[in-house]
Amino acid sequence: GMGLLLATLTIFESPLGPLMDSWVIQQIRNEQDLSYGSIRLWGSLGYSLFAYIFGLIVDTAPMHYNFIIFAVMAIITILITRNIKDEGSASSISFRDMKISKLLKNYSYITFLLFSIVIYIPHRASFSFLPNLLLAVGASPGTQGIASAVMAFSEIPLFLAGHKLLKRYKPIHLILASALFFLLRQVAYLTAATPQQVIWAQLFHGPSFALFLNGAVYYIDSLAPDELKSTAQTLATSLYGGVSGILANYGGGWVIDNLGIRKLYSIGIYAIIIVTLLFMASLFLPRTVQSKNSNPM
Repeated sequence: GMGLLLATLTIFESPLGPLMDSWVIQQIRNEQDLSYGSIRLWGSLGYSLFAYIFGLIVDTAPMHYNFIIFAVMAIITILITRNIKDEGSASSISFRDMKISKLLKNYSYITFLLFSIVIYIPHRASFSFLPNLLLAVGASPGTQGIASAVMAFSEIPLFLAGHKLLKRYKPIHLILASALFFLLRQVAYLTAATPQQVIWAQLFHGPSFALFLNGAVYYIDSLAPDELKSTAQTLATSLYGGVSGILANYGGGWVIDNLGIRKLYSIGIYAIIIVTLLFMASLFLPRTVQSKNSNPM
């Protein structure tokens, strides 16, 4: 019963993120003063606020109160979205004419997918098993809410600066910069010995996750043909957000049970370093091949 309910919820919930990302990009394409980050930051603000509130509720009231609040917020969201007008132009291309093979044959898109899947595994594992780390350093249950609030709040400055960053740097540069902060976050978790240090480590979430998302949305949009932009966003997010999460939860649980919580972060450090170096090498490969083809011996 509960498993079927969660599966049904996931089916409808999973496409929301990528569809909203693609929709935002399409709506602001001709807007000079708006960027993806300036819209996305409101989600971070709401998440940080309610993560803190729900953390307090867990410590002071029965758990089921949270679900009542969730239901009320969902109803409010439905009412708001019914009044949103889509000013974008609908694509005249039919589903039959959408050639998904264009994406699957796109070298840059596929290498990015592989990179994002691997780098997201330690990221999602750290998120899923944060309560385990807090327990290991002697934190109270309510600390989870504070840590989650700090994590989400750290995204806001990066989303605010996203427009300026994208004017100065290419999306791929933001993605590579995010990899450094993903790495530093794993190091911070590995060395954290107190609840306060774990909370401080959450500040690395903004420069890692927000930089990655800012760069990834625009990078994918630049790689995909017009008729496949939404599909490209959905496929990418489902892989690095969904598949990586499944692998992180199963693999991370096994590592913690057999090797301990700290080993989880050690493995994450090595995984991020290796996949980032391979991805950087892949960025030069197309240029090398093109150079050889244009200058035959």
